[in-house]
Amino acid sequence: MVNGRWSMCSRITDHPLTINHQPLTSMKEAVMSKRRLRIGVIGCGGIFRGQHLPYYQKSDLAEVLAVADVDKARAKEVAEKLKAPFHSDNPNDILKRDDLDVVDISTHPENHCALTVAATAAGKHVLIEKPMCISVAEADDMIAAAEKAKVKLAVAYPLPFDPAFQRVKDLIDKKAIGDLVSLRFTSMSFFNAPQHPWLFRKEKSGGMFVENTIHWINAFLWWGGPVEEVSAFTKTVPCHAAYQPVDGAIESEIVAILRFQKGAIGAMTQSWSARLGSFEAGIVGSEGGINFTHTKFTIKAKGSDKVEEIERSKTAGADAKARCLEHFLRCVLDDETPCTSGEVGRADVEVAEAAYIAAAEKRVVELPL
Repeated sequence: MVNGRWSMCSRITDHPLTINHQPLTSMKEAVMSKRRLRIGVIGCGGIFRGQHLPYYQKSDLAEVLAVADVDKARAKEVAEKLKAPFHSDNPNDILKRDDLDVVDISTHPENHCALTVAATAAGKHVLIEKPMCISVAEADDMIAAAEKAKVKLAVAYPLPFDPAFQRVKDLIDKKAIGDLVSLRFTSMSFFNAPQHPWLFRKEKSGGMFVENTIHWINAFLWWGGPVEEVSAFTKTVPCHAAYQPVDGAIESEIVAILRFQKGAIGAMTQSWSARLGSFEAGIVGSEGGINFTHTKFTIKAKGSDKVEEIERSKTAGADAKARCLEHFLRCVLDDETPCTSGEVGRADVEVAEAAYIAAAEKRVVELPL
């Protein structure tokens, strides 16, 4: 929704992430008195090309001036699509420019911290693809760097900007399903991406839980508040060549159990080695519940005999990402705190890191770390 405004979020005690939205005048009317933000892009992989690029092609808030990717041909292709006058295979060529306001980073997770610290030191606001980074220590460095430079830092999470997920948040906050009892997420798939070998190396992606499941960690903390305990089990099944050698490969299976400060519990199960795929998630309330599939949310509210169904469009993910990008740019222009700030990203990474510690040390891990 490029031509519409998403109002700034308000912080809540339990978790600094809540979204409200209101239609406004057209975006062109809203920014007539303000210049467009000048964007530098670092990383032009599939996520950027599929979700960031379409937004920037239509945005009235931003213009992309420079693009960098390790694949110079890909950087050139993206620069041409965005009518950006400069492209390079060196991220430093972006960071050293003094004509940029924002750097959009969509590289491998292993580079997120170093690039963010360098970008903020150069006075640029930073929007980072998920995951924010691969450790709490890195998250702390990124937050400190942004605070020192007095610039904005946010993670490009789409789910908080998806109307169906926002409806769930609203139902929970209004106790429309009673008290929150439990949350669950199960995703079974056979994931083999030979074109992305880095995904399966622990030192590069951080692991499946922090690189991929982080979307649902983010949603769980948004809905349920802070987590106080984490236990987990992981397993690596060398089901294709990307997991060889097993030493240093990421987990292909994880089961994590979360206990929230408010008393709810959460269960997260994910597999990248399942030959028969499935997906299911849901929430149990003391007087109702919500079930999820990729395409439909089913809601049973308290005091009602009816079951409500919310259909999600095939473009829900891309639409939510566009709202996320627009929200961040608006926060930069209006000097507001982004809803998916560095603190939000850190909280999610902390849960993932706690799960890895719990699995490795065979114990329940208490938060904060």
